[in-house]
Amino acid sequence: PSTITAEIGLRDAGDPEFRLGLLVEPIENGEIAIGLDDGMFTAGLGYRYDAGFAKFGLGYSFRTEREGLPPRHSFDLIIGTE
Repeated sequence: PSTITAEIGLRDAGDPEFRLGLLVEPIENGEIAIGLDDGMFTAGLGYRYDAGFAKFGLGYSFRTEREGLPPRHSFDLIIGTE
């Protein structure tokens, strides 16, 4: 399964911002995402596992930045119960 998303909003100064992305699930509980966040390239991947007594997840995302700044990397570890 896959999902296409699009979002347009206004910042405090009235400047428009937009997001556009594609999320695919190539394997059960695994996701890959690519898109644009206000014109900057973004990508990520994640995997989640339901152990019955708890849910676990791992994720990584990447985003380019403007004005020669280095790209932003984010790592996530998720542990939860229901």
